[in-house]
Parts: sequence; C-alpha cells; structure tokens
Amino acid sequence: MSDKNISIKIINEQEFLVINFTGIKTVCRKILEDAGFRSGRLEILIADNPRIHVMNRQFLSHDYPTDVISFEMGRKRGALEGCIAVSAEMALERCEEFHWSADKELLLYIIHGTLHLVGYDDKAPDDEIEMRKQETAYLLTLGIQRTE
Repeated sequence: MSDKNISIKIINEQEFLVINFTGIKTVCRKILEDAGFRSGRLEILIADNPRIHVMNRQFLSHDYPTDVISFEMGRKRGALEGCIAVSAEMALERCEEFHWSADKELLLYIIHGTLHLVGYDDKAPDDEIEMRKQETAYLLTLGIQRTE
C-alpha cells in the first residue's frame, strides 16, 4: 500500500521536546493499517498543558490538563479521519514516574490516542489490559521497551 493513502499531519505547538516526526508517522500508519484502514487522515497536535487544558474543558468538560485526547472525525469503508492532541509538557512532567524519557512518554500518548481512534478502549479492566498490550507491541515496533 502507498503511504499517500493515509495522510498524517503533525502540528508542533510546543518547545519542551524535540519531536521524532518520522517515528510518529511510522507507528501511527502501522496502527491504522493493522486495524484495516487503507486510507484516511490523521492530525496530531503536540501542545503544552495550557492548550490541552482548554481543549479538555471545551470538548470533554474536564477542567484540567490531560495527556491525550482523541477525536474521531469520520469512519467509512476502510477510511478513518481523526485528530489527536497530546501534551509534551505532561510527558516531561510524568516521564520519570515510568523511568524513561519524555519523548518516549509522548510517543506512548500518541500511540494510545491512535489506538482509541481505531477502536480500542481502556475503561473496563479487560479492555485496559488489551490496550496496554497493544501499546507495548507498537512501542516495540520502534525498538522501545516499556519500562513499567
């Protein structure tokens, strides 16, 4: 399949981290393709805590910053359109908790958001176990070992 069928746009509005655009696009494209999507558009906003706080309040009525928010914009016949917003600042604040770098924490947020878009959930205990399994597998595609 041609990469032109799945468009991935990354909007970097933060200055906390250096972003691995190629790695992000590679893993997101793989998640979409593995889920059966052959075309679509994914936009990823990498922001700071104040920006994601505003989005979390505006779209989900949660009055606090968060790590990742996913928005499905459309889905039909093997095509998906969606947006993901992640906080690089949150990744920087929380990475030591998990004993790895902020860029790996941010990548985890992006993988998590993309998995939500393709249909994974993490509300029920069994679903959360499956979500963690998928996150770990996709991190490994980029040579990143989960440290939890």
